[in-house]
Amino acid sequence: MRTRWKFMGAVLTVVMILTSLSMTVFADNPIETGSVQGQFSWELYMDGTMRVTAYTNHINLADISDGNVKSAVDRIEFDISQPASNPSTKYIRIEGRGVRAKELEYIGGENRYYESVSIYMLQNLKTIDFPEGAQIQSLVITGAAFDNIDFLDDLNVERIWLKDCDYLLNVSVPAKIKNSVIDECSCLEAATILSKDTQFFFPNCESLGSVSIPAGVTKIAYQAFEGCDSLIEVKLPTSVREIGTFAFYDSGLEKINIPDGVSKIEYGTFMKADLRKVKLPSSVKEIGPCSFMNNTRMTSINIPSGVTAIQYATFSGCASLRAIEIPDTVTVIGGRSFNGTGLTEVTIPSSVTRINRAAFNYNVDLTDVHMPASVKTMGIAAFEACYRLSDFYFEGSQEQFESITILDKDGKVSDENIYDACFTYSGSLYDDGINFHFIGDQGWKETEEGWRYYDENEKPVTGWLQIGEYWFFFNEDGIMQTGWVKNSGKWYFFGPNGAMKTGWVKDGGKWYYFKSNGEMATGWISDGGKWYYLKPSGEMATGWIQNGGKWYYLDSTGAMTVGWVKDGGKWYYLDSNGAMHTGWLEIDGNWYYFKSNGEMVTGWLKDGSKWYYLDSNGSMHTGWLEIDGKWYYLDTSSGVMVTGTKTIGAKTYEFGSNGVCKNP
Repeated sequence: MRTRWKFMGAVLTVVMILTSLSMTVFADNPIETGSVQGQFSWELYMDGTMRVTAYTNHINLADISDGNVKSAVDRIEFDISQPASNPSTKYIRIEGRGVRAKELEYIGGENRYYESVSIYMLQNLKTIDFPEGAQIQSLVITGAAFDNIDFLDDLNVERIWLKDCDYLLNVSVPAKIKNSVIDECSCLEAATILSKDTQFFFPNCESLGSVSIPAGVTKIAYQAFEGCDSLIEVKLPTSVREIGTFAFYDSGLEKINIPDGVSKIEYGTFMKADLRKVKLPSSVKEIGPCSFMNNTRMTSINIPSGVTAIQYATFSGCASLRAIEIPDTVTVIGGRSFNGTGLTEVTIPSSVTRINRAAFNYNVDLTDVHMPASVKTMGIAAFEACYRLSDFYFEGSQEQFESITILDKDGKVSDENIYDACFTYSGSLYDDGINFHFIGDQGWKETEEGWRYYDENEKPVTGWLQIGEYWFFFNEDGIMQTGWVKNSGKWYFFGPNGAMKTGWVKDGGKWYYFKSNGEMATGWISDGGKWYYLKPSGEMATGWIQNGGKWYYLDSTGAMTVGWVKDGGKWYYLDSNGAMHTGWLEIDGNWYYFKSNGEMVTGWLKDGSKWYYLDSNGSMHTGWLEIDGKWYYLDTSSGVMVTGTKTIGAKTYEFGSNGVCKNP
């Protein structure tokens, strides 16, 4: 029994060995083979490996007719020995639509230089192994499934183009890459550029929301971020000097810093982006056609001084742009440059000589336009369909406006009148249409009768008019007045140029004063800390005047005097309010007396029943006084002349009723 089991064990062992050998043989041999004439041959193995031998530098695995074979492939060994052995082979391309391989390994072609290696539509491809030592100028991969580009780290490659690689989420472009295009990789969210020398492109990466651009980068290339819907903000390094055509076309860009040093915004650079507020540096001297077109939510942007032309459709479709300041360096406003914006008012600088076709058409909220007389040429439909346009101000005359050269759609001179050619449908919300104001037919005009001023309706002004800081007055015939004018019972004075006078005016050798409102002043006025008196006629008074029962003295300049005044050899004193003083007055400890006419008294003075003596300087005398050999005594405290008996010192004196001392 034991021998039997030993025999059975031996048989089983032999069977297992034979089975193992059979399986090994099966695995090393293809389960299916085939070829595509002139391109390649292939062998499919049990483990899903397809060995492809290329006869040319371009093969298409989609040409394998058996769909089951293509779906069974998990790994491709791509033998390029034969085309690689040909020195003229500069590129290798493999296409594989429908082939489900996840791995691709190149065999042969080691240490070769290729201008281009392309991998197209291997849609499940996750890993790639390249020939050792291969140098690749351009690597193009379309429709692969790898989620990173780490395989580039060990590859000697200058340029990459990855398209429709929808599993990529985050990439760092190696510094050795000179040119990187990552195109329509719909799930890519973040990208980092490691070298300032790498030229990079991310067109139509709709999920790209973050990009890191290193310092030293000088150019944002053509279409670099076109169609990047999720790219809200980009921070450009200060080294950037050029932003290429369509660089942010149709992106979600809301905010960007444009470094000082950028001199030109290229054609369509920000067209159909989502910018809100834009600050252009003073270094920008040119803004290209369509550069900000259809940024429908942009509310503000500046045009730097130095820009000479607003080019074709630059701001067309910027429906939220309500205001714009055009610098006085601009000479041409291009066709459709402000078509369909939200502008409500436009002031065109006097530097502009030409406004091209449809420049401002379909600005449905535009109400006011100010245009200089410098404009000599205008394209048709320049202000077409501006339905709310109510007032159009032209700095020249109506004749000048109607002689502006009109260009048709082909740029040829048209004989159509300017109103029909350039303002069709505009002002249609108003019964009277547009009010055209011809400033050249307004303002000052000299006529035979004198100067007139015409208002915005080209009518001569009558009555008062302020122009700048000056006021003018026009009579009922519209003639500007000069000299004296009486209006509403008030007198005014106008200079030879018609400007109303204020302050002091000398006319006919007499001085007058006019208030800040131009009205002639009368009575007392204060000016410069001094008081003056204007007669009822307005004439400035000098000398003595009586006002309110009091007398005042005004010097030769008309200023009211206070204190001592000598007039006609007589002295007077004016109180602090300017009124002439009468009667007794103490000045600096001395007493003086002024008559009813204000004249200062000297000599004997009888006031009431008492006598006083005023010295020659007018001051009241006290003590002993000798006059013509006679002695008098005036009380030292009151100044009253003494009569009768008075002891002075140790002696008693007798004074007569006339004050003369009898025993001096």
